[in-house]
Amino acid sequence: MYYNCAEPMEDALSAITKVISSPPGQMAAGGVLAGFVWKFFERVESVLNENSKLEIAVWLLGAKAPAKDERAMRLKLFHAVCGILTSPKRVFVITLVFLVNYIQSKLYLYPGRISNGLKQEAVIFLYSMFMGTIVFYSVFLIEEMLEKGVRRQSLAILLWLLLGAVLGGLITWFLYCNASFSAAFLTPRLPQVIFRLSILPCFLVPVWIWLPFVSGFLLKAARRFHVGFDWFNRRFDIEKKPLQSIGLVAGTLVAVMYWTAVIVSRVVG
Repeated sequence: MYYNCAEPMEDALSAITKVISSPPGQMAAGGVLAGFVWKFFERVESVLNENSKLEIAVWLLGAKAPAKDERAMRLKLFHAVCGILTSPKRVFVITLVFLVNYIQSKLYLYPGRISNGLKQEAVIFLYSMFMGTIVFYSVFLIEEMLEKGVRRQSLAILLWLLLGAVLGGLITWFLYCNASFSAAFLTPRLPQVIFRLSILPCFLVPVWIWLPFVSGFLLKAARRFHVGFDWFNRRFDIEKKPLQSIGLVAGTLVAVMYWTAVIVSRVVG
């Protein structure tokens, strides 16, 4: 008697997908994302030197920062979160974005399945590698713009990378459909394809990179306009834990963005 060991795993994956897709599951998923982001910033802070932590804390608390200007502080936050070009942290961030993109693309193209034909697996893996390359160069260009300022040439390259991502997503879709270009273009799912396979992974990069800056500026705005800043500082001690404080705000932002996307998708869908 033949027993297919993949069937129980596929049934389990379908059950997990169903739970995650339910409203309580999506609420919990937002909380898990917030906790993950907060713990990531906590981990980054644990390996940061005291001088860097002091500069970030001084910047948040509104005193005169030792950094030369705002651009220097943005670059310092960027390196704290993403690491320098050759650091293991940079490799980790790129790999994390690659894995997130691979998993969400696989779930989108093959919902409820964990194993597919060799061709389908090769297509999605090569596509993810291609998008990983685009992510790497995008992070490098954003770092260059933070360090040297925004230049027309850098913006043009970023636009070309975005175009390449869209084309890569479309080609992946054509191969997945195993259809002609005209038939694939006429599918009503085309806008979803462009978003899920092209725009979303490109959107993850600036969100991840700009998240600490936006969170930091929200804390500075709360201090300036006296909106809960004193309470927040007493509870979380910004002076001693500046990145954890930024991480808490960043995690909250990620959860809110996720829940907003879920609500919009349910309303539109």
